[in-house]
Amino acid sequence: EKQLQRKQIDNFNWVNKEKESGKPYDFTFQALDGEVFYLDVKTTNYGFKQKMIFSSQEIDFVNECVNKYCIYRVYSDDNNKNIKHLKICKNAKELFKPIHEKTEFLKSELDGMANIETVKLAILPAHKSLVFEQEIAL
Repeated sequence: EKQLQRKQIDNFNWVNKEKESGKPYDFTFQALDGEVFYLDVKTTNYGFKQKMIFSSQEIDFVNECVNKYCIYRVYSDDNNKNIKHLKICKNAKELFKPIHEKTEFLKSELDGMANIETVKLAILPAHKSLVFEQEIAL
């Protein structure tokens, strides 16, 4: 809302504001140049290093459709749980692409024995393929 008021973005939509939408992201925003970004907010009451949970639908969405996908990691200060911080990752596709390929391979290998309907994956924010920007105090 502050970025909208400051005219730093054109508009935004909080898709899960009222209830869970089932979409593989939490927000969209449109930049001033018209480009649309998808934000997935991963929160924890623990420190930054706590694992993040992603659904296979989120990973498929990023891999197949979107280049402008960001993870917004909101976490607690190690010394004071009431203080929150934010780090943003803009390169999740680099990790999600090989994960998507491996889960698709597993689905094909099951060939009629079983169907994978959804998978939850725990990913550490410190994974070498993920690059988070500088910490922002909230």
